[in-house]
Amino acid sequence: MTYPSFLPRPVLDGYAIDPVDPVVRTDMEAGPIRRRRRSTNPPTRLNVSWVFSSLQMSVFEAWHKHSLQDGAAAFACPLVNGSGLQTWENVSFATMWKAVPEGPDVWRVTATLEAAERPVMSADALAGYL
Repeated sequence: MTYPSFLPRPVLDGYAIDPVDPVVRTDMEAGPIRRRRRSTNPPTRLNVSWVFSSLQMSVFEAWHKHSLQDGAAAFACPLVNGSGLQTWENVSFATMWKAVPEGPDVWRVTATLEAAERPVMSADALAGYL
């Protein structure tokens, strides 16, 4: 399942990438806090908003309801991070979207998405910068 190419990408206003913390911290009776990695691939939350025309809003609503089964199914979509615009796989709606009219033919839709895996630079590519 993919995000419809007919629809615009999320706007940058309010866009935020919020990785889930993969580290467990344990307070000790004496000495420093102990830390250990809970997961090597934690999910990433993304706060997104789109600006749609009425027709685009109608397509979005139908896609979410029919193709994504009201948000139960995952999809691939173009999103930005430090590496630029990339297709993120296995993205789903972590919360139900909210739509607010901003004009006679303008809708702002906001949602929190969850990506099972955030695309990042490979360890080999990173070595060239260290």
